[in-house]
Amino acid sequence: DAGITFKVQIGAYSKQVPVEVVNNWLKIKAWPIKNVLVNGLYIYSVGSFTEAKFARVLRQEVFSLGMTDAYVVVYKDGKKLFGPEAAQYLNP
Repeated sequence: DAGITFKVQIGAYSKQVPVEVVNNWLKIKAWPIKNVLVNGLYIYSVGSFTEAKFARVLRQEVFSLGMTDAYVVVYKDGKKLFGPEAAQYLNP
């Protein structure tokens, strides 16, 4: 995860993920679900791309599976970026 990477975040939980959410995640067949601990939350994501356009395509796939709160996130050297810092990479 060196450099800038784009992932599709599918959830953020401080406690156990609800069963109905996990059942929905199981519909994602082509991509492994990964999680990292960020500020006390387990952030769940799929995919890892060097270009935002590929993450956007995956987000649409995830949307079509019923995960309408999924969105593209930006990481720099493995650290999640927020706000304007992330936006500069999402909307160059």
